Amino acid sequence: DTYRKRRAGAPPGFFACEAAGLQWLRVRGGAPVVEVLGVGPDHLDLAALTEVPPSRRAARELGRGLAVVHDAGARRFGSPPDGWQGDGFFGPLDQPLPMPAGDHERWGAFLADCRIEPLAAAAERCSAGSRTGSGRARSTTTTSPRGCTATSGPATCSGPRRGPR
Repeated sequence: DTYRKRRAGAPPGFFACEAAGLQWLRVRGGAPVVEVLGVGPDHLDLAALTEVPPSRRAARELGRGLAVVHDAGARRFGSPPDGWQGDGFFGPLDQPLPMPAGDHERWGAFLADCRIEPLAAAAERCSAGSRTGSGRARSTTTTSPRGCTATSGPATCSGPRRGPR
């Protein structure tokens, strides 16, 4: 069975970025990651998942698998997924927020430059929009002091950003 995640008018690369992120998280011995069956400009086809009841054994296996994924690492903090060039996205499917990729040696610098600053700027825009009646953040270009740049328009890679190898 296939599950289709869709959004008409998705930002360019939205679903391709998510597919690259899911593929990137698939490491030998790592936590299970849903299989990407297909990707298009307005959708992502995924293998349908079967719900199972939680158990201590499943929780331990998931924890071990997540440790393997984290140990696999990345080039640097904020590096985009292998197979993806550019920035990503964060937030709900109906209103994704551009999130810059980064190339940082330290987690704190990445977090400040490529997550906290863009989110704070979006919150400020949203707050300003509320005062003028709009109430929604608008897509803009966000540039941090250390050079992370999110291009205009909404965008998101799903999954965690792994730390350097």
